[in-house]
Parts: sequence; structure tokens; C-alpha cells
Amino acid sequence: MEYTVSHFNSWKVLEMPLLGYLGFPPFALEYYLSWQAFLLLRSRILSRGGVIPVPALVAALGLCLAAFWGIDRCTVVY
Repeated sequence: MEYTVSHFNSWKVLEMPLLGYLGFPPFALEYYLSWQAFLLLRSRILSRGGVIPVPALVAALGLCLAAFWGIDRCTVVY
């Protein structure tokens, strides 16, 4: 697999263009904020004496799988 960034492929670090590493900080921030939102939502549901409904868990899993499928379909070239 080869990573490419248009017009910036000359400067590479471990087969990845140097400019490609700029995507990691926004991804880390997105992951952190998503985790904090999940913890907040979970604490609010559980503090009311409720349980997280199974359909919500199934929907979340389906959304994650659909996102991974879409990402792979659009970005991975074999």
C-alpha cells in the first residue's frame, strides 16, 4: 500500500508523505471528543436508572461498520 498526497510526494517519512502526518492531530482530537461525548451520554442515561437500549447499541455498531466500509471503499486501492 502506498500513501500519496498530491504535489507533495517528494518528502516522505516511512513511505508516507510528510504532509500526510498533519491529519493525525485532528483525528486525535475527534477521537477524544467522541469519547467524551460517549461518556457524558452514558453517565446521563445510567444516572437516571436506565440502561442503554439494545437498538441504540445495534444502530451504533451498524453506523461504525458502514463508516469503515465507506472509508475503505473510497480510500483503499489494491
